[in-house]
Amino acid sequence: MNLKRWLLCLPFLLIPILPNPAWSNEELEGLTITRVTVEGNRTDRSVFEEEIRVREGGLWRKEDVDQTRKNLNEMRLFKRVEIESQKTREPEGVEVRITLEDGWFILPIPMAWRGSGGTVGSLMVLERNLFRKAESFYFFGALSPESHSVMVGSRVGRYSANAMFFGSKYTETVWKDGGQTAASLFRAKADDDDSEFGTVVNTYERRVDGGSGGFDLRIRRGFHAGLSVSMHHVDYREPLVDIPSDAGDQNALGANLRFGKDSRRGGEGFVDSFGALFGLGLSDLDERVAPLPEPEITWRGDVSSSHGTRSLGSDFTYDRFLGGAGAELEFRNRHKLSVGVRAGTGADLPLTQKVGTGRMLGLRGNYAREYRGNSGVGGSLSFAAVLLRNRMGTLVCQTFVEGATVWRGGEAFSKSGVGGNFYYRFWRFPLPLGIGYTYSMDDGNSQLSMAIGGML
Repeated sequence: MNLKRWLLCLPFLLIPILPNPAWSNEELEGLTITRVTVEGNRTDRSVFEEEIRVREGGLWRKEDVDQTRKNLNEMRLFKRVEIESQKTREPEGVEVRITLEDGWFILPIPMAWRGSGGTVGSLMVLERNLFRKAESFYFFGALSPESHSVMVGSRVGRYSANAMFFGSKYTETVWKDGGQTAASLFRAKADDDDSEFGTVVNTYERRVDGGSGGFDLRIRRGFHAGLSVSMHHVDYREPLVDIPSDAGDQNALGANLRFGKDSRRGGEGFVDSFGALFGLGLSDLDERVAPLPEPEITWRGDVSSSHGTRSLGSDFTYDRFLGGAGAELEFRNRHKLSVGVRAGTGADLPLTQKVGTGRMLGLRGNYAREYRGNSGVGGSLSFAAVLLRNRMGTLVCQTFVEGATVWRGGEAFSKSGVGGNFYYRFWRFPLPLGIGYTYSMDDGNSQLSMAIGGML
């Protein structure tokens, strides 16, 4: 065979060693899926089977492939998610190959620090996917001269449960204008000048001991339902004038619903976020860094109720209802505009269970004082600007304005504030590092604190 014939045969001789052609979406769209294979995963396939939208015998659609990739990424379990589609000839159709890389961890975290109330020691133990069910478990225990707490929780598939036992004491002040020490801010009496907020009409040491437990079910994507029980004993010591009228047992049953189109982080929970230390949940890192194809709107809502009942040994019979809604617009450049509203009302509420102008009504700032009433409404507006975003992490500057009003005895009490957070989050570290600032417009008071996840 001469050289000319060799050259003519060369293309046919190379065909067996050439790589498979890259099929375009247009060529595959609408063809029958002949085979779906999943490989590389340690986790039982039954755990994530419902997240896979491409099925043997069904038609290949790009939107199903993209949704499958998104669903698997949002499990925050995988280091790598790859989906390849290849055209087959006999029979004519499409073979889909899904390659996953996951892992597991058990992480003990002991900590100790010294605060105004003395030395605080804690131990946290986290577990994720050890039993190949994408499960998560956490234990947290803390002990200080002023308080102690133990929390445990677990999530397996659609189900999650938690329990907490605690005891705490702190000094609470009541002012003539109706304000009280913020429930989320334990202030040492000896270090504070309470007179800066006006005339003090009472101060006392509040002691709370008890526990709570809850069960949650994910009925379907974006819809959760839960039940809870709480058992609290409230006691008071060293009152300046007299003790509040809610001393005793406050035991209640609760129920809640959560729904909506959640954020892009999907079902990420507290334990899941620590998987970043081991590379888990970073399968979509390239997508996080890249601009969005188009602006995205997410929304959420929740309603809950608590019923204090003597059947649980409660000294008080009461009802409280809370609800809220929020929406977030994420621009292509990853800046975010968020708005949220919350409302609450109740009947025969003891002081400890009243609706407060704080987290309960959606305020994100850190305030020295709050107002409490039998009903209330609150709202916040925030904007987060992304100053830097790369494969290492993201630098964010967030500002917010917010306000809440509660009603008690026919009188209205309002709390309003502005503030901001400045923080940096490493993708491979679970907690952002930064600071937060809040200015209370009604009190003319400022608070500086650590910012965690863009929230104080």
